[in-house]
Amino acid sequence: MVDFAALTTRFSSREVRAEEPANEVEGHELATDDALELAAWDSKDESLGAQAEPVLEGDDQQVLESMGDEALGVEMGGADEAGGAPVPYTHPDMAGAETAASKFPSFMGQPWRNIPDDEKVDAWVWLRDWVDWLTLTYRVTKNQLTPCWYRHTDVVEILWAMANAEAKAWAEGTGTPTSMPLTGWQNYIPGCLSQIQGMVKACALEQKHQEVKQWLAGEHPFVRTLNERDWQNFISGAVRTLDGAEAGVWRAVVLDKAGNAVGQSEEFVLGEHVVPEKAGLGDMFYGYRGDSEPMAFVRVSGTDAQILQWQRKNEAGEWESSLGTEVRGSVLAEERETQDLKDKVDPALQPAVGP
Repeated sequence: MVDFAALTTRFSSREVRAEEPANEVEGHELATDDALELAAWDSKDESLGAQAEPVLEGDDQQVLESMGDEALGVEMGGADEAGGAPVPYTHPDMAGAETAASKFPSFMGQPWRNIPDDEKVDAWVWLRDWVDWLTLTYRVTKNQLTPCWYRHTDVVEILWAMANAEAKAWAEGTGTPTSMPLTGWQNYIPGCLSQIQGMVKACALEQKHQEVKQWLAGEHPFVRTLNERDWQNFISGAVRTLDGAEAGVWRAVVLDKAGNAVGQSEEFVLGEHVVPEKAGLGDMFYGYRGDSEPMAFVRVSGTDAQILQWQRKNEAGEWESSLGTEVRGSVLAEERETQDLKDKVDPALQPAVGP
């Protein structure tokens, strides 16, 4: 949107200045060329203002078109020096957004192991500079991060992740306040440094790099030697489930493509299908609600439970039944959630239920 107030002020300020003496500054006369140039500039602004004034209340595009290419250059960022074409306008808040991603090296934002060989040296140099900044800024001691950190693959992974996290945290701001440096960077520093300290503990004690001892000649201490046959059998297998089985003694037998039994399990016993009891009551709880109204509740269970009946003892010591309440999960509950089930009560008991 065009700022009409600023546009009008700009032209009106030029008109006021044109009325002021243009040939004296602190008692000295201006050079003739300067005076002519100032007058030409004022005249040019007055001309632009005259073109803009009749359509200030109209559409923005009409305003710009009526002012011509020169005004477009003024309002939209000026013209380039070569051909005089208007330079595309860029909002101030978005000026650095397009270059935010390009300010980081191309090897960032990916696992350390995936960095191409032709970029690895540059990545090492960049990471070393970043680690130097980290140790100096956060006062990291040599016991926490030994000078041989680059020889520890696990330490390098953590430092690389920290460097990326720190870069990402500040990139999120793009010129505006952001909480990312705190939540996505600062909070993780103590934990990462503590983890690294444990990884370089042996080197810190000896004050020089310590390689892990090889227990077997030719076997790397951190490369696991597996039972390859067992490994292949395991990863090619699948889990199968027996569902809906009747009670009895069972076993599993595996057949090959020819239908021959090549393996079988131990015998096992499957019991009967367990179902809930017909009906039952759990523990009773009672007390008061927030408005001091008394209340009570109980858990009802069982596939045969359909109606929960609350009974109150009268002055004669006899139990009086209140309205029945449907039990959720029963057959009746499938039709409706809660209702007066007086008509479902045994006819012989209905007189005691009440109206």
